Amino acid sequence: MGSIPITRSNPFLATPGAGLMPSSGDLLPDTLAWLLAVMLPLASLAVVGRLLVAAWHARRRPLPAVLALGAAVLMLLLTVAVASPWYLHGLSPGRRGDWNDLLLLAGPAMIVLGAALGLWGLARRLDRLAPARTVLTRTIAHPIEG
Repeated sequence: MGSIPITRSNPFLATPGAGLMPSSGDLLPDTLAWLLAVMLPLASLAVVGRLLVAAWHARRRPLPAVLALGAAVLMLLLTVAVASPWYLHGLSPGRRGDWNDLLLLAGPAMIVLGAALGLWGLARRLDRLAPARTVLTRTIAHPIEG
């Protein structure tokens, strides 16, 4: 059986501590870059989940439900559009600078996190439009029905 050669054309095997963005040797920018790279998809998934819950609560009204579903799709597309260059940057051969990875992550990440904050507020407002009576409030208000 043949093994994969460790060459310069395969940066994941050629550099120690390789991954999405190989280590540059300086711990602070690498750590901050990894925190941003992990935080962005988690924040996006949390906002998408919150928007889907808002769409479920507003399912009796078509406009808020479609608005929440559209915002969830927009959040997913924005995350993919921002994460794709990060992934391609990690795959590209070449030397990484100490702060280059962090600078590549920070600008677009702030845009996505700002959009996530705004869409979270939209989900809260859409929940206020939902009917107030849910199964839980009916059960609490009228525990024994007829």
